[in-house]
Amino acid sequence: MEAGAIYSEPTFDPTRLVNCTLYGNSAEDTGGIVAHRAVYSDLYLSVVNSILWNPGAEIKSDSWSASYSDIQGGATG
Repeated sequence: MEAGAIYSEPTFDPTRLVNCTLYGNSAEDTGGIVAHRAVYSDLYLSVVNSILWNPGAEIKSDSWSASYSDIQGGATG
């Protein structure tokens, strides 16, 4: 699978973006950030105090949250 700036495979630790700016981040088949879950793993993406700006879907993940962040297309946080 192809992803933009970040592609996270299942692990037991959450993927965290803190104080990050991603602009113009994209991939042909997916969003700019992809986080996948597996049966044995509760992969979680956390975005804190970050700016994610890109035309199209920015985040592709089953389970994620944003706080104190500006995400194009809208997201609570």
